[in-house]
Amino acid sequence: MSRYVLLFLMAISFCAHAQKITSSPAKNTLVESQPISTLEGTISSDSGTMVLFSRNDDSYLPSGIVGATAKISNGKFKFCYTIDYPCQVILGLKIKGSWKYLSHPFYLEPGTQSVVCNIDSLRELPMISNKAMNEYLSSYSEAYNIVRQRKNALSMKKDSLHTIYGTDLPKEIKAGIDNESAAIYEQTDTVLYHYIKEHNTSYVALWELITNVQARYKPIYELAFMEFSDVIKNSLTGRVLAKKLTTADHLNIGDTFPPLQLLDTADVQQGIPKISPSTKYTLIDFWFTHCGACRSQFPELKKIYKAHRKNGFEIIGISTDQKQYVDSWKKMIVETGLEWQHYLDIGGVLSSALAINSFPRNYLLDKNGKIIKVDISPAELKAFLLSEGM
Repeated sequence: MSRYVLLFLMAISFCAHAQKITSSPAKNTLVESQPISTLEGTISSDSGTMVLFSRNDDSYLPSGIVGATAKISNGKFKFCYTIDYPCQVILGLKIKGSWKYLSHPFYLEPGTQSVVCNIDSLRELPMISNKAMNEYLSSYSEAYNIVRQRKNALSMKKDSLHTIYGTDLPKEIKAGIDNESAAIYEQTDTVLYHYIKEHNTSYVALWELITNVQARYKPIYELAFMEFSDVIKNSLTGRVLAKKLTTADHLNIGDTFPPLQLLDTADVQQGIPKISPSTKYTLIDFWFTHCGACRSQFPELKKIYKAHRKNGFEIIGISTDQKQYVDSWKKMIVETGLEWQHYLDIGGVLSSALAINSFPRNYLLDKNGKIIKVDISPAELKAFLLSEGM
């Protein structure tokens, strides 16, 4: 989930006076020059606070909607906000500090809209009707029919193979499945590129491209962005995406990994140490304490580190934990026996600026600090190091 700050926008009674509020992006207040939009809704709960936030990063959202909240009264709520183009958001319900409902990402447009939410349906696509949602459910969805068919076929194939071999598939078969899965993801990117080319005024396509970029940068995403109309590229969301694409473009294979100023385990700020002459390969591993997928790789990484450290292999761990989890981060390093160097990017500020938003994320560097592999699995890393005579 994206990190965001919950701020009260205004109560229902304030809607009539919203235009008098001073514009201040830092405070997420309503923009005076824009008309007020409203979202009225119902949910099967008599109490709590409804929250609107970004699927990815609130910096992509116009200031007039960031941090928007609405109190529930008799199962009803009403948001007042300002936007001048369709925005992708998630709707959540908090009761006494705990999340009780989170919707699937959906699209809001300027104007007056209504939505129906079911508190028992986690990740549901809310019932809301507007042009952007209609596009998302029709032409955009239809463009991915062939991809869905391939995914379904692969899923059925995997189920059949697991029935025969159990959870541990033979290496050759697993490699074939992985290659097929990678090909499907590549096709997904190609479909999005062509959709944008044919619908270059689509804000739905813009927000879907943002989701892909947030997960991992690929050169095709920059090509896709350039196909958008000038109106979309010059929107606030478009400008933020353009900046992130430019930054993320520095973490491709062949690029030198950038110097980062981080905190070490003694809370001292310093840059990542330079690669020593004796080090042949360095794995930069981004993770955080509550990332199950990150933790699941540690046992194999420990074995690899122990086996190849003496031959010039190093690991540098970079955590993106929030401030309140720093002690947990330090404790996990000790208790899990992670003997390599560790650094902290509090709240993932620098990581997010580099478009590192999904975890685990890693970069394998050569002796010159150049990126030679991205998101290499422990099994692939082990095989690579052995092939290099290490």
